[in-house]
Amino acid sequence: EIVFYASDAGTGAADPADDLVDTISAIVNDSNHHCLSVAVSWAQCGEPSSFFTNLSGIFQQGTVEGQTFFVATGDLGTAAPSPGNCDVPPVPRHQNIEENAASPYVTAVGASMFQPTYDSAGNDTSTDADTTQYVWDYSLTSNFSFFHGAGASTGGYSKVFPRPTWQNKVAGISGKFRAVPDLVLGGGNLGGKENIEVPKKGKIKVTGSLYDAPGFWECLDLGYDQGEGTSEGPSCTLVGGTSIVPPQYAAIFSIINQKTGGGQGFINLKLYAMAQANLKDLKAVGIIDILSKNNAYAPEPGYSAHKGFDPASGWGSIDIDQFITSFIAFSVPATRSK
Repeated sequence: EIVFYASDAGTGAADPADDLVDTISAIVNDSNHHCLSVAVSWAQCGEPSSFFTNLSGIFQQGTVEGQTFFVATGDLGTAAPSPGNCDVPPVPRHQNIEENAASPYVTAVGASMFQPTYDSAGNDTSTDADTTQYVWDYSLTSNFSFFHGAGASTGGYSKVFPRPTWQNKVAGISGKFRAVPDLVLGGGNLGGKENIEVPKKGKIKVTGSLYDAPGFWECLDLGYDQGEGTSEGPSCTLVGGTSIVPPQYAAIFSIINQKTGGGQGFINLKLYAMAQANLKDLKAVGIIDILSKNNAYAPEPGYSAHKGFDPASGWGSIDIDQFITSFIAFSVPATRSK
């Protein structure tokens, strides 16, 4: 069963932030459905640090009840606004993340990208297991504002949440604060860099190029979406970004829940232990280490992907079949008391 929760958090809402918190609270306290695998794809700016710590408390309640939360890190690379404002890039300049994904009680998920392959019928034959993946980022610049666009998988360090114990002694994590993402998966719909010069006279000059990354089709009924109350039929566009990723992981862990007969609750303890135990061969447990690109979002510099954990791609993407098998089979070693 798929349960969809929504609240009026649009621009016309009296307090969109309260509505978003109410949505998470409804998920956690819904005793009729009690969803064990939850996808969260929204972010909030302009709120103080206390907003994110209060939200984290609701996530914590859910994990105690056996729920697993997958939260999108955001599409702003390292240029997310700091708590209390909505400036993109942030003012003053500083690398930031979107803090709702930094709760120590959620699994923060970002986006990877790759160039798909197709068969003669036009079917995408790419798989996570045999396709080289990169950190998702793209930029389209021009002297003509119509052509501007950018996106990058948000990752870096929290300004609100201290580093949890399960991120201690992880090579690739520095400092005293929570690092995100934990994992990524294919979600970026564009990759590359392109600049378009539009002269007053003469030919348009294009340097660099963009390419189609996998992306997903999103279909809306514009009549209902615009509040008109009557159907106009579906309108579909190719979309991408980190918001695509939580529903995928929620579905993957629904399979794990079905195979194990129950909810997994908070998974990061087990995820990090499994990755640390298999550092020499992450692919053996279905983790695909991402080694290329970074998550810069101009003008903020980004973090680069490298072997093992990094703040651009976390532990990496996954080979879904192998990851499911390995995650179910892995047991977290018991800690020894001194």
